[in-house]
Amino acid sequence: MALFVMGFLRTIPSDEIKATYDVMNQVLILSAKGCVMGSTYGYAFKRDFDADGLQYKLQAWSGFITGQMHDYDFDEKFIMPLPLSQLRSAHVSIITANYPEGFEVVIEYENFQLEKLNEFKMTCL
Repeated sequence: MALFVMGFLRTIPSDEIKATYDVMNQVLILSAKGCVMGSTYGYAFKRDFDADGLQYKLQAWSGFITGQMHDYDFDEKFIMPLPLSQLRSAHVSIITANYPEGFEVVIEYENFQLEKLNEFKMTCL
């Protein structure tokens, strides 16, 4: 006897969204926290390549509606060089169920070593 579980991919709500860029490793880290109903799994930020700038949609698979709410805390990493001259890369737009037009999040740049930049400038003079 086979058991089939049906689910559907949908945009989910988020209470907190954060974007961090690790300069040394060239990794964009998108983070979301929120509360969803039912059996929800397979969280993902899906990039919209047709958008003007960096835009992602927060999605997850939803299964049976249990009537119970549960919290989630999700991070996803994307390897990419930033800033990009052809895209607005000071912020990222995240589409969620509670922000269907997108929510602008400022990218926090981390691991930027000013000493290394100064050393590079000195060697170029």
